[in-house]
Amino acid sequence: MNSDLALDWDNLKAFLAVARAGSITSAAATLGYSQPTVWRRMGALEEALGVRLLKRGTRGVTLTPAGERLLQRTQLIDQEVALIQSLGRSELAPQGTIRLWTTDGIGGYWLPDKLGDFRERFPNVTIQVMCSSDLPAPGSIGTDILIVYEKPLDQDLVVLCEGRMVFQPFASRAYLARHGHPETMGDLAGHLVCDHTEYPDDGPWAAWREATGDSRVPYRTNSSMALGEATRRGMGISLQPSDLHNDREPDLVMLEIKGFDPPELVFWLVSHRETKDIPRVRAFIYHLRATLFERSRE
Repeated sequence: MNSDLALDWDNLKAFLAVARAGSITSAAATLGYSQPTVWRRMGALEEALGVRLLKRGTRGVTLTPAGERLLQRTQLIDQEVALIQSLGRSELAPQGTIRLWTTDGIGGYWLPDKLGDFRERFPNVTIQVMCSSDLPAPGSIGTDILIVYEKPLDQDLVVLCEGRMVFQPFASRAYLARHGHPETMGDLAGHLVCDHTEYPDDGPWAAWREATGDSRVPYRTNSSMALGEATRRGMGISLQPSDLHNDREPDLVMLEIKGFDPPELVFWLVSHRETKDIPRVRAFIYHLRATLFERSRE
């Protein structure tokens, strides 16, 4: 590292933009600079650090190993700067985007129904919900809050509170009119069953699959939204969160089956340690804890 050259934060911001975009042209457009200015900043940063950070290629630029290490550090600095800047804004009027990751079941069914009050209180906050069954890497760019079904062990993530969903069998009114109403676990063997490939296979879940083992399975999916729609369309009986369809799915009927032990799914509200105290994120966390979760802890 050349100790005679100052490390300019604007150069680090330019580097972060280039690393995220993978392109000098795109980074320049994002920053409002010319391409030569971005290249000059990259050159100054490499000279100050005494290492090569970027490699040119036919499809843009890629990071050297030193560039990858600097990216990790720069992301943390960028998060801290965002937090410091937010402290100067009014706590009563958070603004900006909250980026939340979850599965499509919670993202599609739970969240929209729970966010009306938050929207009224914080009209300048945008909630960006990304639905996927693949957990983003801890510390990844683009995620402030996660709702997950496995308790994370990474120290960069803070577990904020815990929730539970109880599941019951549901069928459409049209299905029941055609196939009858099962009343016992034994009755299930003669029915059509829609299956979720991501539901657990132990405890009460295993008992459900054993009871329906001789049933025909016309539909399997890893999507909770797709499973709910298939059930609503009369394709078969499926397990759904017990409070999910009470009001919003009048075509579905929750079945009271003798001997059925309702299974549960435990899930956690998780935040990155560096972003949980940003005012808009903190306000959203408090809202979720109050409306979504049965038990919480600091």
